[in-house]
Amino acid sequence: MQKEGKPRFLKHHSNSVRGVAFSPRDRYLFCSGAYDGKVNLYSSLRMELLMSYSITTMAVAKNVNAVRFTSDGSRILACTTSRRLSVVDVERGEQLLAYDNCAASGRDRTGLATDPTSPNIAVSVAVNGKGLTLLDLRMPLPLDYVYDVSSQRKWSLQVILTL
Repeated sequence: MQKEGKPRFLKHHSNSVRGVAFSPRDRYLFCSGAYDGKVNLYSSLRMELLMSYSITTMAVAKNVNAVRFTSDGSRILACTTSRRLSVVDVERGEQLLAYDNCAASGRDRTGLATDPTSPNIAVSVAVNGKGLTLLDLRMPLPLDYVYDVSSQRKWSLQVILTL
């Protein structure tokens, strides 16, 4: 049985953290994304940093606004302020794919979701911030389905909540 302990702070980012996600496969595994352009993978059981992956290069210093594990826990998705969604392999720490111009930019956190039944489907807030972009992670390009929910706010909010 686990016992209560003191809270500890993991200070492995050089700037403010914008998103945290827990693995659906391993309850002690979680990741964080921050304004330093990195996605870090941690073990809460051992209280240590397992991997740090830089989503951006020094020439293009962009920030991570959202992180999420896929439903099978094998990949981490990260949205950046450069409107990019990056897919990182958890085991190897390598970037598998990057989708440009498919996620909202700006200094605010952004929405990012994955399908709990399919590890290959993800949804991000569209570039204009008023819609949704559907992604199939098996494809090299995002799907053509971009839903603009700004014109019918009440109706589309109900549809999103029922999906």
